[in-house]
Amino acid sequence: MKKNQLLKTLLILIVLGAVACYLHRDELKKYFGKDDGPSEYLLPEGEIDLSRVKKVTFTSKDKTVTLVNDGGWKVVERYGYPVNMDNLDKFITALCDCRILREMELSDELKSEMKLTDDAGAVTVKLMDGDGKDLRTLVCGITHDKESDGGNMPQGMMMMGGGNMPDGRFILLADGRAVLVPDTLYSVDSAVASWLDKDFFKIGDMKSAELLEGGKSLWKMARGSKSDDLKLDAPTPEGKELDTSKISSVKSAFSWMRFNDVADPAAKPEAIGMDKAKSMVVKDFDGFTYTMAFGAAVGDKRYLKLEKAEWDGETVRKPVDGEKPEDKAKLDAEFAAKVKENQAKAASMNEQYGKWIYEVGTYSLGNVDHVIGDFFKDKPQEKPAEEKK
Repeated sequence: MKKNQLLKTLLILIVLGAVACYLHRDELKKYFGKDDGPSEYLLPEGEIDLSRVKKVTFTSKDKTVTLVNDGGWKVVERYGYPVNMDNLDKFITALCDCRILREMELSDELKSEMKLTDDAGAVTVKLMDGDGKDLRTLVCGITHDKESDGGNMPQGMMMMGGGNMPDGRFILLADGRAVLVPDTLYSVDSAVASWLDKDFFKIGDMKSAELLEGGKSLWKMARGSKSDDLKLDAPTPEGKELDTSKISSVKSAFSWMRFNDVADPAAKPEAIGMDKAKSMVVKDFDGFTYTMAFGAAVGDKRYLKLEKAEWDGETVRKPVDGEKPEDKAKLDAEFAAKVKENQAKAASMNEQYGKWIYEVGTYSLGNVDHVIGDFFKDKPQEKPAEEKK
């Protein structure tokens, strides 16, 4: 584009912006009114008995999230997987603590601009009781941004600028009032998977590990104590040496295991790569054995299933040398309590995780999805004698 054409285009944009501001000046004056307006709560105390809330929905043109309390809070769109209660508690607390800063009279055009209409992308939040009765409906629009220089403007009305910090949100109440609250209520924009309880099993002190495919061992390694490094159970080929970084990665692969989402329990194995699953058996120093299965990559996703968690530690305490008789009863009781705790932990893991297939990060599985040859690398070549001089 030539220079004079660019200047003309910029001039037109400036004029259009000025006209838009002029046309909206009445609405802007109403928005930038006094800050000493209504101070009522978004959820007035006593108006809603929160113990009656058994269903919370977030609905927009792009997604729906349904949280229901059916013997425990669950995410409907994720096949009844448990809800992250910390996230839900924070959201309900934020609603209860929210005071209305300001009421606004908005034209239909401004409501659309501030995403307070379904077509524009509003998120409708409903709190319902066990019978599906609507206890409260809130239509949530865009966040309000506080500019870095101290000025305030609705996000949708800003022409230019940067470094803005969200400090509130525009909401349309059931009675038709448009209000501003001093909380972004960021959870209303969360993806479905963000509502899942992300608690997951972890293997901190790996004692041994083996990867199998079709019942055939691909590799295995073990160590005698927590202070030792894992040792690969295989001879080193001629001209090769161990790739210690890859072996070290196996040891830490499940230390901070996380999952991103859960698969449909009814999904066909080939749809999630589990038709080509490999089995992995990991033991730790606390007596737990984890048997897992993971599939081939499906695009940028991989899936893992905890087949079984077992605890096979000692169930009878061995007295130590020099143990006093008066200490035996106490030590036996403590040991029995620990045995019971470990057995309960294994049962809990099977109950909590065993029936689900998880979408996990490709990085964690990439650290263990190897064949035996992957753990070796070429030895550095000796330099010829003449080059050493």
